[in-house]
Order: sequence, then C-alpha cells, then structure tokens
Amino acid sequence: MRILLIALCLLISVSAFAKDVTVFGAASVTNAMNELIATYKKETGKNVIASYASSGPLAKQIENGAPADIFISANMSWMDYLVEKGKIEEGTNAPYLANKLAFIAPVSSKTEKIEHLDGATVKKLIGSGKFAMGDPEHVPAGKYAKKALEGMGIWNDIEGQAARMQDVRATLAMVERAVPYGFVYFSDSAISDKVKVLALVDDSLTGKITYPMAIVKDKRTSEVEAFYNFLKTDYAAGVFLKYGFIAVK
Repeated sequence: MRILLIALCLLISVSAFAKDVTVFGAASVTNAMNELIATYKKETGKNVIASYASSGPLAKQIENGAPADIFISANMSWMDYLVEKGKIEEGTNAPYLANKLAFIAPVSSKTEKIEHLDGATVKKLIGSGKFAMGDPEHVPAGKYAKKALEGMGIWNDIEGQAARMQDVRATLAMVERAVPYGFVYFSDSAISDKVKVLALVDDSLTGKITYPMAIVKDKRTSEVEAFYNFLKTDYAAGVFLKYGFIAVK
C-alpha cells in the first residue's frame, strides 16, 4: 500500500511538472518576459519556465529536442530555420515585437549624441580600439550590426576590432565595463543606467528588426496556448513597451 501511495505521489508530481510551460526566448526579452511570467503566475497560479540565450543556439536546441513549448526569436531567420525543419506548430508563427539597433557608449563617455550615424563617424570614434557586438555567426543583434557596418562600407576595415559576444546581454555588459562603444538593441540599452545611446541605426541599414513568436511542434496544449495568448494581450504589449519594444499587431 505504501509503495502504491509513493507511486501515486510521484505520478502526480510528474504530471504537475509536465504542465509547466517552457519559453525559449532571445536574451533581449529577459526583463520583460520575467515580469510577464511573474504576473501570469500571480494571476493564474500557473508556473512558466524561461530559458534565455542567443536565438541561434536556442533554435538548435529546439531542433535537437529540447523541451521548449514557445519560442521567441530575435530575428525571422532562426524562426524560418525551425519552420523548415518542421519544428514549429502550423498557424502559430507570427511577427510579435519590433526593435531598433543602437550604437552605445558608457554613460561616462565624453562622446555626445550623434545626429547622423555614418561609416566615417563610427570609424573615427572606434579608431584603433575595440567595440562590442554580438557574434554575427549566431547572434541576431550581431548579424544586424554586421549588416549595418557593411552598409556603411566599413565592416572590412574594423571587423578585426570587434569583441564578438555570445549574446546581446553580454555585449551590453562589455560596454558597461570594458570597451568604449558597442551595438545592442535599443531595448537592452533602456534597462541599463551604465550606458547611453549615441544613435539609433536606421532601418535602411539593418532591415526591419522583427521578433517572431511561435508554439513548438506538438506542444500546443491548453496550458501552452493559454500563456501564448496571454503574451499577445494589450497588457503584455504594455510591458514590452516599457522595456523598449514595440508590439507588432
């Protein structure tokens, strides 16, 4: 009898754990998502687990069977990658957030706000020093930064001076502590009192920065769909706006 009770307790425990929703989100959504998860748990009693990293490694983990229910990518290409691999639930993939790329410096920097950011200005400011950016091999913010610098005609001249970070939050930390300039999302600059935005990079150089959201293939349970729909509410849009994002309707 005791063994049966233990087995039943274990089954109940496993079942409860199985109902937790797991979100894999781009590092830049960390603060907003944590606030939304806390609100959701307070209002519903439902637990949500979040894992944050660069979109590329997250997409690869999902491809390899990681237990993600919802994926929020910092660019369309990694979401498209999972769609092509058959890893996204049909009808759930849609643009969710918009962002901007920002050229930043430590708040103590004497460099003043730049009215028009161009290649000559960036190259002059960086000089022979270092600047931080996400690794363009797998970090969407890094891909956007590389694309912008290519558009400015200076990437080949300064790529060797780039400190290539594993995600956008690491890039932000690098500018806060170690290098004089860097490229992060505007939403990341908005959460730090240790950096200042010198200029926003024009969309003509980066392309529109869009974050898609989707449910992972075969994970469309009632619990997952409930949180997915919560993330699409006006309340959630307001939270993201507070952290420098724009909700895409």
